[in-house]
Formats: sequence, structure tokens, C-alpha cells
Amino acid sequence: MNKPANYWNFNTINAVAQQCKSIAEFRERFMSAYTTAHRLKITKEIFSHMKPRKLPIKKEPIEKRFFSKVKKTKECWDWIACKDSDGYGAFWKNEKKRAVPAHRMSLELADINIPKGLVVDHICKNRGCVNPKHLRLVTPRVNALENTNSICVKFRKKE
Repeated sequence: MNKPANYWNFNTINAVAQQCKSIAEFRERFMSAYTTAHRLKITKEIFSHMKPRKLPIKKEPIEKRFFSKVKKTKECWDWIACKDSDGYGAFWKNEKKRAVPAHRMSLELADINIPKGLVVDHICKNRGCVNPKHLRLVTPRVNALENTNSICVKFRKKE
């Protein structure tokens, strides 16, 4: 197999890597290598001893992080951060390593426990609202009967 003119051997790559100040700079200069698979193999060999630098994580209180994502109005406390496809807010709890519904987190911050078998209902019918005064605990059946989406309307007609 004939090697192309821009083919880099291991010694050349190693010399270039030592001249570069960062992995990103090396990758930019290394983009002219023979194939993607070849680039990946060589990059792994050269940088196998290096570990990616971890940035320090700011440890802010959960309350401060939560309320920085809330816009308080006269009526509701609107969640202005990430929302799921249904319009409910999502809040990332670090210790759980997963997102939780923002309205459930709001109740948790207000020291209201949510017993098993109950769900949170928005009295104001605004799915983005996280005001604990606009939230109540109900059974899934009551929540379905009082909800206004089309599936719940069909469910009510069956009864």
C-alpha cells in the first residue's frame, strides 16, 4: 500500500504532540492524517497517559439554584429553565444524578412530603408553575378526572 504524502508516522506525530500546548491544538494539526480510524488509534496511543482536566464544580445551595430558574409573577411562579415535552419543568438534583420535575422539587423545598400513591396537581392548570400554593396532592384518578387534555376528557365520558 502506498502511503499518501500527508501520512504521518508515529515519530512525526509524537514530535508534533510535544510541540502542542493542548489536545485540541494537536487535533487541529492532526486532521490531515490518513483516515479517521488511523487518527483515533494514534491519538489514543499518544494521549493514553493523560487524563482530561476536570473543572471545579460550584456547590451552590439547591434553593439558590432552584429559584434562579423561577420567574415570579402575581399569579404563578413560572419555570423558565428546561421543560420536558409535556411542558413540566425539569430540575437537576446533583446527589440523585437525574432530573426531577420542578413542581415536585418545589414541594420538597417547602417541606411538603409526597406520599406514595399521590401525584401533584396544578390548581392553576399551568404546567410550568412551581408555586407551592398552586400545587396540591391528589390521587392519579382525581388528577385524571380534573385534567383538561383530550385523553382525560375521553376517560370522563366513559364513566
